[in-house]
Amino acid sequence: MKTWLRYKAVINDGFKQDLGHALDLEKERAHEYYAGMTKEQFKKMQEFIAGRSSKKTPSKL
Repeated sequence: MKTWLRYKAVINDGFKQDLGHALDLEKERAHEYYAGMTKEQFKKMQEFIAGRSSKKTPSKL
């Protein structure tokens, strides 16, 4: 299943629950997804996220 479909499913399933249970569901599904990744895939994902956050401009507030 494509990543965006998995994410959409978590959102839809989470709306059917209270916030606490929805957050638990999101965490559980994320751990299942990460468990299926190779170490190389996980490292690439971490690098992508780190690179994305380092390019943000500081807030002017």
